[in-house]
Amino acid sequence: MKPAGILAILALCLACPGQAPAPAASTEKPRLNRDEIANIESGFEGALRRVNDNDPPALLGACSGVYLSGYGVVFTVALDLITTPHPSPFGPAPQRGSPEIVNKRKLANLPFLRQSMRDMLMGAAKGLTALPANEKIAVAVRLLYLPGEDKSGLPDQIVMTADRASALAGNFQPEEQ
Repeated sequence: MKPAGILAILALCLACPGQAPAPAASTEKPRLNRDEIANIESGFEGALRRVNDNDPPALLGACSGVYLSGYGVVFTVALDLITTPHPSPFGPAPQRGSPEIVNKRKLANLPFLRQSMRDMLMGAAKGLTALPANEKIAVAVRLLYLPGEDKSGLPDQIVMTADRASALAGNFQPEEQ
């Protein structure tokens, strides 16, 4: 500590006898273990692959988690709610139904996806013990569609957030866009 800082503390102590100066606010950031975040990422990927064993979604990239100082941890992933049949240069597309049937299949997977996201939030809250209780955990799933696909009733993304304490209690803030 610099001599000027020591003098300032001494001056405060002399000005207010019997009272110690208030401790400075901690500027120390939580030490989140990257391995813990990576385990949550891979666990969520596995859960997404099992959203509906009869009509599984297509994971379109790896789940990515990042810590934002003062906010919390954000996890994102891109997903197709089913393995959507699409044209192929190697032959005819697999026939799994008309656009209306594809839309119904995707709508049927939404409740499974929402539950997986809730489970992931709770699991992240339990696993990230170094995350302060007031900082958030956010899970964002971007849903991708083929051009011209029937998106009736389907969101483009689902975001669930909660501070760590609320997530442990099962209280989430879902938002669909």
